[in-house]
Amino acid sequence: MTIKICAYKNCNKEFTTNLIKQKFCSIECREAKKLIWYRERRVFRKEFNQCSNCGLLLINNKNRHCDICKQYNINNSKKARKQLKQTNKCESCHKIIDTDSTSSIYCRSCSINRAISLRQKTLLLKNNKICVSCRKNPIRSGVCCDNCSLQRSKNNKIKYNIEKQQVLDHYNNICSCCNITIKEFLTVDHINGGGKAHRKSIGGAIYKWLIKNKFPSGFQLLCYNCNFAKGHYIVCPHIKDEEFISDRLTSGVKHNRRLKIKIMTYYGNKCVCCLENNIKFLSIDHINGSGRKHTQSINSSLYRWLYNNNYPEGYQVLCFNCNCSKGMGGFCPHKKLNKNEEMND
Repeated sequence: MTIKICAYKNCNKEFTTNLIKQKFCSIECREAKKLIWYRERRVFRKEFNQCSNCGLLLINNKNRHCDICKQYNINNSKKARKQLKQTNKCESCHKIIDTDSTSSIYCRSCSINRAISLRQKTLLLKNNKICVSCRKNPIRSGVCCDNCSLQRSKNNKIKYNIEKQQVLDHYNNICSCCNITIKEFLTVDHINGGGKAHRKSIGGAIYKWLIKNKFPSGFQLLCYNCNFAKGHYIVCPHIKDEEFISDRLTSGVKHNRRLKIKIMTYYGNKCVCCLENNIKFLSIDHINGSGRKHTQSINSSLYRWLYNNNYPEGYQVLCFNCNCSKGMGGFCPHKKLNKNEEMND
């Protein structure tokens, strides 16, 4: 039996052993020393631009691992996650996930702790005026920097278009009323009404909701013209005549209709893009954009504001199809069709 001093600096205890090569008094001290050694090795390899796992010289200074080690780490983490998911265990604390947990990856306590820490981080970044997404660039307004906000809007548009196409394919890609097949003009309609209240309750993402709920009954495709006309006048003009619609309108709607006629007659009384002249399908468009911000700031209807301000410039008449496709997609499909016709001629 020989007396030795533990090789771990923070311990330095004396211990007796029969083994010649034993340097540590316990397994805990050995593991702690290993961690320190790994850290020192990592720092050393970082200085000399080497892979922190295998020590291979790296071409790119930004990377920590070579391509082989990176792939090996990804595969290992995927395997570990798969095993945890199969055994219904939390990824953070490796405990069994309770039935009351909202997440399928983390247990209830871990998911709450993660949410709290994420909020604290975002608050710190907001207070220091640093981008929440990349956590590097400063922000002018909002939460993200200019680059991240542009990237986010692009990603959201791509996601929205994929979801919309999936819904349109399920409902046969055609307006149930006027048989229009141009996808930019098509939207989802609630057959029995109550669309505004329903959209408000689900947060506005109707396409996402339909996909999630496996396309329930009570919905159909309509073009924006038919949908808005049905919403304002109970029935679309394609189905019923003028007398049938006017008999069922309230006094408030009739008053707004008279005001709309005055505005439309001043601005041309037909769509500038597709020459639609049915007043029930016509709307006012802001030529230079930002129509939503303007309508929110005036605290009254747009027709009333235009009438009180003596019909200012910067506005034009568009049908709901052209107006909505211009607002959402940035262009009207009629212009593309006209260009293609000119090219063919």
